[in-house]
Amino acid sequence: MWAFAALLAGPAQASDAPPVALPAVMDGMRTVQPLDEPFNKVVSYESDGEIISLYLFRATHPNAALWFERAEAILMSLWKERGLGEGGETRRLSVVGSSVPNALARSFAVSGDYKSTGLAVAQIGDWLIKVRSSSRTLDRDAQLARIEQVLATIAAPAGVKPANPLTLPEPCPPAATDATFKMLLNSEAIANPNAETMLAAGAVLLTGAQQMAGGEGSLAAAPDSYCRAELPGMGPAAALYHRKNDAGGEWTALLADSGTSVSGLKTLIFDKEKTKEGGMITANGLDKTRAVLFAQGIPAPEAGFMPAARLIVAGSKEGYVAVAYGTQNIEVALPK
Repeated sequence: MWAFAALLAGPAQASDAPPVALPAVMDGMRTVQPLDEPFNKVVSYESDGEIISLYLFRATHPNAALWFERAEAILMSLWKERGLGEGGETRRLSVVGSSVPNALARSFAVSGDYKSTGLAVAQIGDWLIKVRSSSRTLDRDAQLARIEQVLATIAAPAGVKPANPLTLPEPCPPAATDATFKMLLNSEAIANPNAETMLAAGAVLLTGAQQMAGGEGSLAAAPDSYCRAELPGMGPAAALYHRKNDAGGEWTALLADSGTSVSGLKTLIFDKEKTKEGGMITANGLDKTRAVLFAQGIPAPEAGFMPAARLIVAGSKEGYVAVAYGTQNIEVALPK
């Protein structure tokens, strides 16, 4: 068992609070709120087979294009066996008071019980809004119009930072990517990292947390500086990225359309003989990033993704070191 001790203290940023409120009602539809957590809120509206769901969450790597791609991949996978038909064009939108495009939206025709389905993802400051809508009566184009109308009901906030660019990283060169990941695939795990190793990891996570929150030069803020690699066997469950021309092998994988992610980062490993370069796997939740595994090198995504992803999905708070986004706190796990 472990307890976390905060070593450095700093105030949380305003991004801890949601920048907008989700509508309490929608066109006389029945409102259901299945989830109301500090960084993850869901409201659904239902009426005679018409379903609209709004998700408001503080995503890691807040960029509407990155998470629209994830949400679209999940939608297409879920509806593949339910009569998913032709999709319309992906539309760029400026919504919820943004002066620049900050959202992507698309709708699909559906055969069977439903006639259409669609989605949109918009960035509002450090947060994202996702819209999912399905209808038994609306055609594909009318579905897209409904999604735009739903976004128009959300009151614009004041003082939020501009949205990140609506672009996706290009594919990585296959040969270079494969060579780097194969070298790191057999990184030896460290079962009991010492205090010095955990403190060094905490210093790395202070910078890592800023990147995961969309800081300068990050995947969210500068997607053209990254490329997308293959993650074999994951299908739509994850999208893998690493920085272009990075010989060190660091990587980040966005987990489904949850707003959470997993990363492989460089860090220092201390032992009795010497200090050496090593790696760690981080589970990046909506509230903080946590180092959950240390190794002699950066474990390849094929080896490190699933253990950390399972912790996120299970809601586990397990970890050796943690940093909450928007703070200068380093939390180190101590034996109870």
